[in-house]
Amino acid sequence: MQTNNSETHTNAGPPVAECGFPTSIAIDPGRSGGIAIIRAGEPVSAVTMPMAETDIVNLLADIAPRRAVLEEVGGYVGKADPGSAMFKFGRNFGLLLGVLMGMRVPVELIKPQAWQKRLALGSRPNGMSKADWKRKLKDRAARANPHMRVTLATADALLILEAFYGLPGVSPLREPQDASEVPF
Repeated sequence: MQTNNSETHTNAGPPVAECGFPTSIAIDPGRSGGIAIIRAGEPVSAVTMPMAETDIVNLLADIAPRRAVLEEVGGYVGKADPGSAMFKFGRNFGLLLGVLMGMRVPVELIKPQAWQKRLALGSRPNGMSKADWKRKLKDRAARANPHMRVTLATADALLILEAFYGLPGVSPLREPQDASEVPF
């Protein structure tokens, strides 16, 4: 389902990578985050995070992922962000995790430092603004996904997808599980 608050970015060109596993997603859980999607034989796509919780639920139901990787967030989002921002961030994370668990989708958590290290991005240098760091990540995601329009909202999700599932040209952190191995 696509709402007014989310954009879908895809391509009519060839798939970025062939995958031998079912529909999988990578999620940047922030309100200004996104969801990257890979399906066998299709190009990678990404959507911005819907603003309404019911739209998030409907979007995940429409995607019908069989596997998910969710960025693991902590309680600290930065000096300039008030406690209410941390609460909203955690609430979105919990909503996404709960919906995916309710759909019986196996969820792997990955810390930002882990996926950034996997892609040799390092960490934000002292003196670099958060906005400049986010632009650097967006530029990296755009280079890896020239078939689509990458936005600040979808960049992290695309990079998480690349780091976790080994796309494009990076070996995965772990091999995808067969659905029969899922313990529920």
